[in-house]
Amino acid sequence: MKLKLNKLKIKDFAGITEKTFNFNGHDSKIYGANGTGKTTTATALQWLLFDKGLDGSTKSFNPVPVNSDNKEQYELIPTVEAEFSIDDNTLHLRKESRPKYTTNQKTNRKEYNRSRTKKQFINEEPVKVTDFKNRIKDLIDADVFKLITNPAAFNDLDWRKRRELLFDIADSIDDEDIIKSNDELSSLKDLLSEHDIETKKKIIGDKIKQINKEIQDIPTRINQEIEGLEKVEPVDQNKLDELEKEIETLKSKKIELENGGKEIELKNQLADKKAELKRLRDNHNAETDNKIHSLTNEFNAEQSTVLNYTSKIRGKQQEVEHEEKRRKVLLADYKSVDANYKELKEKQFEYTQNYRCVCCGQKLPDDEIDSMKQRALEKFNKDKSVELEALAERKDSMLKDGKKIKPIIEDINAEISKYQKLVEDANTKSEKIQRQIDELKANKTDVTATDEYKLIESEISQIEQDRQNIMLAIQIDIDIIDNQIAELQKQKSAYDEQLMLIKSNERTHQRITQLRLKEDALLDEKEKLSHQLHQLNLFTQLKIKALEENINDKFEMASFKLFNQLVNGEHEETCVTTYDGVEYGAGLNNAARINVGLDIINTLSKHYNVTAPIFIDNAESVTDIIDTDAQQIQLIVSENYKHLTMVDES
Repeated sequence: MKLKLNKLKIKDFAGITEKTFNFNGHDSKIYGANGTGKTTTATALQWLLFDKGLDGSTKSFNPVPVNSDNKEQYELIPTVEAEFSIDDNTLHLRKESRPKYTTNQKTNRKEYNRSRTKKQFINEEPVKVTDFKNRIKDLIDADVFKLITNPAAFNDLDWRKRRELLFDIADSIDDEDIIKSNDELSSLKDLLSEHDIETKKKIIGDKIKQINKEIQDIPTRINQEIEGLEKVEPVDQNKLDELEKEIETLKSKKIELENGGKEIELKNQLADKKAELKRLRDNHNAETDNKIHSLTNEFNAEQSTVLNYTSKIRGKQQEVEHEEKRRKVLLADYKSVDANYKELKEKQFEYTQNYRCVCCGQKLPDDEIDSMKQRALEKFNKDKSVELEALAERKDSMLKDGKKIKPIIEDINAEISKYQKLVEDANTKSEKIQRQIDELKANKTDVTATDEYKLIESEISQIEQDRQNIMLAIQIDIDIIDNQIAELQKQKSAYDEQLMLIKSNERTHQRITQLRLKEDALLDEKEKLSHQLHQLNLFTQLKIKALEENINDKFEMASFKLFNQLVNGEHEETCVTTYDGVEYGAGLNNAARINVGLDIINTLSKHYNVTAPIFIDNAESVTDIIDTDAQQIQLIVSENYKHLTMVDES
């Protein structure tokens, strides 16, 4: 699509009072001294289409003119009109910024409220804001329009956005083509089966760092293990075996003494006598204890009955209290209603109505006064009768409710009396059972005072004395054996310590061997990963070169640096525009920047398949402006022109 500007009319817009430019879709030049409003022409078109200034902001630009005191001339109506040719069609647009007024409630005068409203027209027909914006949006995107009409717009973008646009323009580069271009990359496809290039490089780089750290740590760990080795003499295994055999022989002999036959027989006799003594204690007074236990259960059952019915009595007493309170409340209410009834019954008719006409103030006729009195008397009697009847009904209802309470209380008291009788009976039974328990306890005897119990105790004492005599003799022999074992164990401990040190040294040598094997494995793994990283870096370099060549081939003047190579060989993303090796923002003169910007516009226009009029500010600094597919409007500073002057270049 080719969008050309045929006509631009500006009135009361910023610093321009009124100016019309007839471009007729041709390249043109606008001359003017500094401050005459050249840049305002481009701003006016941007405002007309998108409500924005040249920087793309909706708030950075105010179209309302100011006077010499820098105050807004708010009564003026900034207006911008433009006629476009779009391929073979014509489009006329107009926008006005009108002041908004409010009425002062005190003075009843209109006052400017420091806000404005816009009126917009399409082909002379007024339209809503949304309809106007949608028509422009259908025509061209605001960001695209800025990029293809302002030579500086692309390089004013953040480098990330510039980079993104260039990648949109670039042709697709197949990774397989890069891999096939170099034999060293033949195995790279398998390497990238699960991750992209950058992720894989980071993974491998992190692994290499970890391996280097582990390799660096291994010599220190080996030295620590070597320093931990102990000096120890070899163990005489024959002497150690003889020593252990002698210890086991003494232990067996000790066990035989501890398990002597006579001592075991006495031990069994003692256990039998103690069991017989226990049976005697358990069976003595057994019948009496059973009776006491049974009576105690009966006593507890009667006490439970007392607690149960005592609780029920308390509940019923609370019910009586509730009914008594309810009767008192009903009685008080009844007395109050009865008093109201008597008072109303004695109330006499009184007529207090005014005898004069409410309109003229004259006294009413006697017959009319009598008629009013009669109607008032009839209403009084009727209202009194109805109210007396209602009070009488309330009294009857209260009397009926009050009569119901006494039988309820009598029934509850009857239940209380029944429960009290049950409590008294249970207490009488409890006292009787307690007396029986006390008598049984008083008749119990002490088993230890019986002759049979004393005889068994005497027999137990004799058996324990016999055991003590035998055990004393055995213990003397056991003590001798324990001393012999302790001496031999002391000798064995020296051998055990030697063996422990030898085994510790063996484990240390094993760890040293494992560390050296691990070091060899880590070095092999590092070599493998380093080769993979070399392949990835080589692929990245080849792809960067192919990508930059692909993008730069699409421009006549501009070139783009898309990556910076770091000291460690890695690449970081960037986007720097250059021309003949000079960076756009660092050393490139204004003329070259304008031509580079126009070169970029040519490429972007082809990419978006649209052209629009390009406003070239400070065009006087360029001696040879490159050709563009789009219409050019050059803004030229010239002190020879005190007013804006357009020259058609067709």
